[in-house]
Amino acid sequence: MKTRVLILIVLVILAAVFGYLSWDRGAKLEMPSEALDARSLRNAGYLSESAESGRVQLQEGKLVDEAAHVWVTMLNVVAYGDLNGDGHPDAAVILATNTGGSGVFHDLAVVVDRAGRPVNVAITNIGDRVKINSIAMDNERIILDMVTQGPSDPMCCPTNHVIQKYELRGGTLVLVDETPISED
Repeated sequence: MKTRVLILIVLVILAAVFGYLSWDRGAKLEMPSEALDARSLRNAGYLSESAESGRVQLQEGKLVDEAAHVWVTMLNVVAYGDLNGDGHPDAAVILATNTGGSGVFHDLAVVVDRAGRPVNVAITNIGDRVKINSIAMDNERIILDMVTQGPSDPMCCPTNHVIQKYELRGGTLVLVDETPISED
């Protein structure tokens, strides 16, 4: 019996850490739908400024279009939480796009479950050759811990550690806060 209780406590803590548990909504435990599971997200369509059509369709987390010089990869970081206030989990993912040059442009994408299908409703560029430390959701915000280029950094070598917070407003992701993190 003690083992079961311990396992339950660990599961609740993990659910809270990974955004499956919303403490401010009556401690309701709700897992993301099948439309937002890792497999579905890795095979979803996403908005993209790099694609001629304005959209890319990933297969197993990637798109390779050598003719158009577009390579897109979904990073292995996903955050879940309720961004749009409908009481159901939404997903936030990071896409990395290369268009044939030295740049690797990272986009933050929000995906919702619409009638059992993953639908990318908003996307915003978060930088070229940035380093993603973590992504989470809390209180209808995406919290992104990353390293980006500082004022004197070359594009190859970012050193500016920041926490960025985004909100979904209408169909747009809006940066609402950026806090520099001192590395002292």
